[in-house]
Amino acid sequence: MIFSKKNALVLWACCVSLFMSAGLSFACAVIEPPCFDFTRILKKGDVTINPPQITFGDNGEVWSYLYSFNARQPGMYQINFDFRNALSDVSAPPPAPPFAFVDTFYATLLFRDEKTLPDCNDCYESMAMFDMDAGGVFNSAGTVSPSSQGGDWLHFRMTFENTHAYIIPGFELMDWNCVDNDSQVRLSRICISQVPLPSAFLLFVSGLAGITGLIRRRRNRMRAP
Repeated sequence: MIFSKKNALVLWACCVSLFMSAGLSFACAVIEPPCFDFTRILKKGDVTINPPQITFGDNGEVWSYLYSFNARQPGMYQINFDFRNALSDVSAPPPAPPFAFVDTFYATLLFRDEKTLPDCNDCYESMAMFDMDAGGVFNSAGTVSPSSQGGDWLHFRMTFENTHAYIIPGFELMDWNCVDNDSQVRLSRICISQVPLPSAFLLFVSGLAGITGLIRRRRNRMRAP
């Protein structure tokens, strides 16, 4: 079968169409909701949900938490969200230990293949995002930068690998100082998006180079005496 220039151009057009279609599908998956699933949530304590914001407090609660079950395919992902730190710097009152405790916020990623979160530490994988007290973020596994929301809002970003069926962001506010209603943390615009694999683009480029080579070879044969 002779691979004509016309056939090569048709094949190239099909490849471009498929690549663009895949790219658009990926873009829609990243940009369009749901970036974060507000429907599959496990929460307790002083937690108020008003999408896209979640507010954590310590109004009569020692431990306030929220976990969101987000179904995702295995691959590389990035989590982004804005947060506002209004944690108290008051340490635990007497008779607290000499090292004293302050209210602390914990952000963690959990990974599961089942839809429920069992009550055991060995039943899921976990990955810390950051810890935070009144002094700011510490033990951060990502990057913290100014937020486009301005004011005292900050932005957190972290890239990670998922090998399970569910990505479960977990957020906890611990009222370590035992002072009621003196701490608050707000989260906003939480988004979990898949990171595109560079191999897909490289595959497209290599295929395009191969087609170009076939066209040039065909031309050289036609020009040969």
